[in-house]
Amino acid sequence: MKIKKLLIVASAVGTILCTNIGTAQEIDKSVEVIEVKGVRTSLIAATANKRYSSQIEDSIIADDIGKLPDVTVAESLGRVAGVQVDQGIGEGSSISIRGLRDNVILYNGRTIVDVNGRGGTGMDTLNTSSYSIMAMVPSALTKSLTVTKLSSADMIDGAMGGVINIKSQTAFDNPGEQKAFSYAANYNDQNNSLGNQLFGSYSNTFSDNSVGVLLSANLDKREVSQDGVGTFNGWTSLANDRIATDSEGNRLDLDAQGAEQKLFINSDPRFQQIIDDRDRLSASSIVQWQPSEALYFVFDALYSKFDSVRDRHWLSTPLLGDFSNAVVDENNFLVAGAAQSPLQNNAEFVNLSTDLLSIALQNEWQITDGATISSELTYSNSESDRIQVFNRVQTLETFDIDFDVREGDFGGEFNFDADPLDKSAYRWNNYFDNKQSTRTEHYAFRIDGDIYLDSPIFTKLEAGVRLQRYQTNTDAGNRQLVPFRNQPTDNLLDYEQKFNLDGFFETFSNTDYLPNALSELPRSYLIGQGRNIGGCESVIDVFTKADRQKCLNPNSDINNLLSTWNIEEDHSAAYLKINYDFELAGMRASGNFGGRWLKRDLTSIGNQAVSSTEVTKSTVEVTNTTFLPSLIFNLDITDEFKLRLGGAKVLAYPSTASMRNSFRLFVRTDTDNDGNLVPGFGNGGSPELKPFEATQFDVSAEWYFNESSAFTTTLFTKDIASFVIPRQNNLSFPTYPEVPFFTIAQDANGEGGTIEGIEFYYQQAFDFLPAPFDGFGVTASYAVINSDTDLTDLSGNPQPYLGLSKKSGNLIAYYEKEKHSVRVAYNFRDPYLQSIGTEDLGWYSDEFNQLALTYKYTINDNMSVSLQGNNLTEENNRTYAQFPIALLTNTERGRALRASFTAKW
Repeated sequence: MKIKKLLIVASAVGTILCTNIGTAQEIDKSVEVIEVKGVRTSLIAATANKRYSSQIEDSIIADDIGKLPDVTVAESLGRVAGVQVDQGIGEGSSISIRGLRDNVILYNGRTIVDVNGRGGTGMDTLNTSSYSIMAMVPSALTKSLTVTKLSSADMIDGAMGGVINIKSQTAFDNPGEQKAFSYAANYNDQNNSLGNQLFGSYSNTFSDNSVGVLLSANLDKREVSQDGVGTFNGWTSLANDRIATDSEGNRLDLDAQGAEQKLFINSDPRFQQIIDDRDRLSASSIVQWQPSEALYFVFDALYSKFDSVRDRHWLSTPLLGDFSNAVVDENNFLVAGAAQSPLQNNAEFVNLSTDLLSIALQNEWQITDGATISSELTYSNSESDRIQVFNRVQTLETFDIDFDVREGDFGGEFNFDADPLDKSAYRWNNYFDNKQSTRTEHYAFRIDGDIYLDSPIFTKLEAGVRLQRYQTNTDAGNRQLVPFRNQPTDNLLDYEQKFNLDGFFETFSNTDYLPNALSELPRSYLIGQGRNIGGCESVIDVFTKADRQKCLNPNSDINNLLSTWNIEEDHSAAYLKINYDFELAGMRASGNFGGRWLKRDLTSIGNQAVSSTEVTKSTVEVTNTTFLPSLIFNLDITDEFKLRLGGAKVLAYPSTASMRNSFRLFVRTDTDNDGNLVPGFGNGGSPELKPFEATQFDVSAEWYFNESSAFTTTLFTKDIASFVIPRQNNLSFPTYPEVPFFTIAQDANGEGGTIEGIEFYYQQAFDFLPAPFDGFGVTASYAVINSDTDLTDLSGNPQPYLGLSKKSGNLIAYYEKEKHSVRVAYNFRDPYLQSIGTEDLGWYSDEFNQLALTYKYTINDNMSVSLQGNNLTEENNRTYAQFPIALLTNTERGRALRASFTAKW
């Protein structure tokens, strides 16, 4: 807690210094006032930001109060050249910048944190980014987004791709009393649901505009859904004790010489449906005080609460035993055949609540004409509680499953002769009643000083210090139980009769599930209750004595102790930056150079297993130091044409969760033909992971041929010294001697590589055309990015950098005239590598395209209505293992339609 006390004391000292300056000389300090209205005006403002910035950056500015052009902040950022959006469930939820996911996200210039700490993606049980930090900051509260791709020494470190600054409205933006209100109805045609969104803001300035207050709030209630197919383990190799024969009885798992060869199978196809009820409540408060032209204070608070209630149902066919009538493609993937399998009917209920609070106190004191001091104290707290109830029922017998993954877009066709509604044919196979709480607190203090220099070349000297601490804690209370572990022949009717569970096993139906695919798949099947059960305590009699103890006392399960961990990180940074501005052969040359010194102290505390019932506390401590130089040179060749050259060393630390000192293990209840448990699975951390480091160079040529038009080209390269990649490793644990091994998801350091690419950006308003065509305009971006890494697939072929699409871009055409405004936006990105999965197969996200349309009618100066449609072409999210034929997931989420009314006065 020493650093926490230090931050509080330092802020208090800074505040005292700044408030005792009543006799200080007053210096002119104008308040920038920009009111943005309409698509064209917002594009002009964004172009001006890019043109006059000293760094290489791009901006997106809301075309009205509470009106960013997309549903989420992540989707809006997809309009920037070189920014690629990753899809969560129902909406874009995270991004890559130039193929890199390790970026800094700021809110009004300060760090905000995910529940899992730095680099987290929320607490989705499906490992998506649906509940990431970008989902916590609603677009309605956002005034502008800025992406800086080449950092300077004074910018907060930690970004390999870029720094994203989410800016909110302030009272000083529009002095005087301002009120705004909007209502939007959101319709999702995937599940025919209607959601509602309310936004309101009030701002005013007082005392001759020296005091400003802005209050805003946003309430968003909607239901998103997703239907599709998936898999848990992906494509795995056929075990040595299993064989695959073709229609003539020839063994396909043997080569021409009779030696065993590796075949790959989709061992766990799943046909699933998700409905996610989401409630977001967000509010912000900004108080500004400028008692003199030399002194400025800001209090800034953001609160966001995200509640999700999710129901997920799926039918799965874990393909067991030998394969007959098998067909293998040229890459040894088993694409058709027949196998024995039980049916597994699954129901999962997840209740997730996440809270984010971020507070900042800022002040700026202009001491003299040439010297300024500013300071900031920030506190961020993000915490999440998750309850997961999972039930599985499984047939007592196995059935012949005929499949062909080459047919259709959703994993092929699967045929079997079984009744998924017969209670006498099923047993209760598995039950999870899991609880997890995770919290991250972040403290930061910075103090910066600027001195203007009396020099013909060097204009300003900047220096500063920043201290910060991350504290992340996660507590696991998982209860993974097996009803009647020793009585596997009891069927569901037996459970109902013996334990008064009448109605506990019910029928799930979705007749609209993938109407044009998987025609032989039943749309109704038995499930065990999830959301209506009162926890494992309410059905405790069905468990063995050991599992009853787990239910009543989760800490009696060693796995909960192994999944509880704590990480503390202390960061220190100091920088020096020199700005310059001079004339070079009749042209203006400007820019800056400097360096940033960093030190990080990490303490990762977890538990390690001593036996199957005992653990011992384990602590790992790591210290890293580094120096990050940076330089940028801007040359105004003419009033319209600008050239930029820049270079910097950048660094990003591994995500907090990937450095946890613990493993979470899951023992499967399935057995092989000999009755032995099949391999388990799990995930774990690597506390001694090395930071990412890269040396970056950029060259940008920019042509601004009028205030609303520009064409820019940027070449860049990143020489990456090291990076972190997710891996699947097979590890054995003495705690579970009966399990042959566990497939563990665990991050590891790669050896390095390079990323290089080119970005194009074009924007033009066709106001030179005769009326009414002068209302047309276009903006477009396109990026081509290549990478060279040490990643290889199972055949030794090189793999791209994680999250990097080779080609991506967007095209926006708009028409804005008098009261009418129309915007059509199209985004696309190539396939990209998600992770290295089992058997060293690359797990890829397929290409993704999205079309959106917005129409706005301005009733008068105070009111407007708009209609918006997203994903109009109903694109699916598809992933595959190494080759497109090896489907991992394919999901459809339908179109999202929105009608809104906005009033300002």
